[in-house]
Amino acid sequence: MQRFLLLVLISVVTMITEFSESIAADGAAPPELRLSLVTLIYGFDPNEENFAEILDADYTEIEFAVFDHDAPPEDSLRRLRNTGEMIRRLARKRGKKLQLHVVSGSTAAADPTSLDEDVGRAGVAHLKLLADKAQALGAKSVTGPTILPWKEHPVYLAGEEQGKPLWGHDLVNHMRQRIDAAVPRIQEVADYYEKKKVVLYFEYLTHWESPGLNNLVDTAAFLKEVNRPESFGVVIDTSHLTLDGRGEEAFLHAFGDLVVKGFPIHIHISAPHRGRVDQAILPWNLVFGAIQGANSIDALDFNPAISVEIFDAEVQAFSQGVVLTRAPYGEQRGDVIVTAASHTRKRWESVPPFAVEQGRQAVLSAMSR
Repeated sequence: MQRFLLLVLISVVTMITEFSESIAADGAAPPELRLSLVTLIYGFDPNEENFAEILDADYTEIEFAVFDHDAPPEDSLRRLRNTGEMIRRLARKRGKKLQLHVVSGSTAAADPTSLDEDVGRAGVAHLKLLADKAQALGAKSVTGPTILPWKEHPVYLAGEEQGKPLWGHDLVNHMRQRIDAAVPRIQEVADYYEKKKVVLYFEYLTHWESPGLNNLVDTAAFLKEVNRPESFGVVIDTSHLTLDGRGEEAFLHAFGDLVVKGFPIHIHISAPHRGRVDQAILPWNLVFGAIQGANSIDALDFNPAISVEIFDAEVQAFSQGVVLTRAPYGEQRGDVIVTAASHTRKRWESVPPFAVEQGRQAVLSAMSR
């Protein structure tokens, strides 16, 4: 009897193994990886040698940091035109076709969510200028924390608590007012971007970097309020997803809904410690499975850019802002970006079939809602 049960067990295990292998074998090859690098690892002013280093690594796109908010617009546009020409020249030398993106952000003085009308209008003007800057560089998109200024927490403006940070219901109610105020402004901005043939992607940030819109669920609701899927989308950053996500089910539900409704999606692969992505615990299969699952549906044309984002402690603004306690990469920086590219590509090519099917079902479910 024991021998019979053992043979049955072996038979069942063999069948399961063969079935799993057949699923893996029958699974379609993943789509081409649009792999980009955010230039912030080089700080705010990368040079020709830095761009050559990126192009010699396994990246097909570049996300260029533009934070010269105080520079005269004409000076900034001229610099960006020259930078774009230089990058394309380097790419042609290497026989590469290159797509460019801009990563930037809003400021406290130019905040499209502000309840102060003058500051809100300044935020609109700032975002429109970023579209012009993207065009000057030769980029088709602007990404980053473009709606809510980075690390600007609201305070009480009057009463006994004046000057102290808002928390609890007061903070939630305050942010609801700001998000409501932002909707018509971002609609105006998105209409401008559509005319410029540029897409604006909003990157939601974790709760210790931003006082609101900290997860994909809330951000998806905001995108639907703005309702400009031709030119206004979202950046899904694995760092913020890990720290402030509402769970896999909520992520897949929101992701599927956005894909079906045609909202643009851009991906940042970034570690919560903001360092090497090959030395971090990240939701690789969840995110890549969702993308590949959506891509497998014939009715959709979905293959977003995936940008690796690594901060170097040599850049003081980020050392303090995101509390980088490690040493700068220094001469190892080239190896860091090469390893990040190869590791990301390896994870892209080894997503298990169940994760792809999970993503596919999330999108199909959204189609039926």
